Amino acid sequence: MIVSKEVHGKKKCHKYKIPLEHLQKQFGEVVEIYEFCFTNSGAGPFCRVYKVNTKLGSVTINDCPSTPTKFKIKGPERALVNMYDKYVPNMISRIKEIEKLLGIKLFLRPQRLSDIYEDPKNARNIALIFPNVNSRIMAIKGYIQSAHELYVLMLLGEALNGETLRLSYREEREWIIEHAQDYPTAIVRAHGRVFTIWYQFSAEEWVKVVFPGLVKSFLSPGDLQKLAMEGKFEELGKILGTTPKNLSEAYKLIANFNKIRVRQHVKPDIVVFEGEYNYREELEKHPPERILLIDAKIDVTENDFKQLLGYKKLFSKRFSKGKVRYVIAAMKNVNYREALENAGYVIIENVFPGSKGEGEFINEIRAILF
Repeated sequence: MIVSKEVHGKKKCHKYKIPLEHLQKQFGEVVEIYEFCFTNSGAGPFCRVYKVNTKLGSVTINDCPSTPTKFKIKGPERALVNMYDKYVPNMISRIKEIEKLLGIKLFLRPQRLSDIYEDPKNARNIALIFPNVNSRIMAIKGYIQSAHELYVLMLLGEALNGETLRLSYREEREWIIEHAQDYPTAIVRAHGRVFTIWYQFSAEEWVKVVFPGLVKSFLSPGDLQKLAMEGKFEELGKILGTTPKNLSEAYKLIANFNKIRVRQHVKPDIVVFEGEYNYREELEKHPPERILLIDAKIDVTENDFKQLLGYKKLFSKRFSKGKVRYVIAAMKNVNYREALENAGYVIIENVFPGSKGEGEFINEIRAILF
């Protein structure tokens, strides 16, 4: 039970009292308790081990061992962890393969996405640190979704198979992986044409620039998970009405999102503009003639369905028929498929490394753009 809580500036110190006989009865004479901490920006985890001798009542504190910590999965998150292990390491390998093929370098800003890219097994362990089951489930789902989005983005790069131009504000030929920035992810010259790629293009800013006065669309739980992963708690607070203090609290709030039903702007996963645009304001001065929206999904929930219809409604009001194309790249089979196809979406299912869907997606992108 908690016996005290101290506030030091922005930090809260929780002190717990656990009877030694309870520890001894359940775990034996010597008990190791692991503590994992994150910074407010999401950096970490930082780990300490408390070694408790339940007979002597002594406690020694050490840093975690350098060897990886193993977790035994007993709860309902087991199925998601199995999905993560099946798909995410292979997606990261494929991402790095395409990166090398294209001769580019990925600059990854989001902390958790960088963790997944650098070491997918350790990133999975980070997701399993949270003591709350719902928080662990949300974290694993978010990590799978983020890895799949980056993987689909790189498949787009393979489909273009062009030359990445140096962005005006960068010294190297990089793909900049950030959310809702004023500058693009990459500009690529392919087949004598130029395309600007925007990862997580902010529909809020897009509305200000291109769609003033139009209705807002639905923000899905997946979008909220990305904000939590980036440590953007103030932005989450504006959406949910309550600002979370840490990742665990953020995931608890997101778990109740279906009950909240807040209408907000959304960020399409990937937007491709024909033409060269180094900054967002250039879109206003010279609106693109053709646009491709790509949304990467694990599957399609009811909220996803409403979100996707919102994209279509939003862009159809601004551009004439045929100027905007819509593609869904899904890991699984898609619910609402007929309704989405009737709305104008091209749907490619089973898009993951080694699948038939991967090749179908690449071929579809080439058919649309070339």
